[in-house]
Amino acid sequence: MTGQLTAEQSHFIGMLRSGEIEQARNKLRDRDAMCCLGVMCESFRLQTGSGRWNGDIFIFGDNEDEFIGMPPVEVVKFFFGPDDDAIYVDGIEADPWIARNAAGKEGATSANDEYKYSIDRIANLFESAFQGILLEINPDED
Repeated sequence: MTGQLTAEQSHFIGMLRSGEIEQARNKLRDRDAMCCLGVMCESFRLQTGSGRWNGDIFIFGDNEDEFIGMPPVEVVKFFFGPDDDAIYVDGIEADPWIARNAAGKEGATSANDEYKYSIDRIANLFESAFQGILLEINPDED
């Protein structure tokens, strides 16, 4: 996928860049703060009316599955499309590939939690990934 962002993707990127989100680490939501994937869940919820928060836990699906560290596969595919090559799937959870390094692809959780990139830097990575471009991740820069 290349070119302009979809309206759904633009909504999510706009939320990341709004300056209104305090960044959380290691889980989707921590009180009023959210990691980049928590923002993705919230953008999905606002755009579709699906899913809800129970404190720091995102509740989604017919079985009311609980998500703490990564979002549901369906949420990630809402933004990235049906291509499984664009995401890492772990059961019912998913982590989108948004960058690359010498060893291969890097997920959003690595950028947010391991490399501790700012939410603005992560927004740039998502925007490029939505257009099919995985930027080189550099753990020494932010």
